[in-house]
Amino acid sequence: MRNDLNDNEITYVLFGKEAIKLHRLSLKALTNSIDVNFRVGAYSSIKKFVNDTKEWDDFAEISKEDFLILRKINTNKVSYKSKKRTFFSRLFK
Repeated sequence: MRNDLNDNEITYVLFGKEAIKLHRLSLKALTNSIDVNFRVGAYSSIKKFVNDTKEWDDFAEISKEDFLILRKINTNKVSYKSKKRTFFSRLFK
């Protein structure tokens, strides 16, 4: 995103039907889930948002605070998955 945009012009979005259901229950339920795939995004452009919605089954608007928390958690999930050892890496130490 560009730095000259105000927070009022940015919309924060959560993608993923199962993640949205958990988020509606509570943010803690979503943050504690391990196997739920979701994505968060901050949009000021309709075109980019429409392109991203094609990849997901559902979306919902969320607050900036929730966006920051979920972005951090999602980043940690990706880094954990990339560090996960495969069968062959354990076999050939």
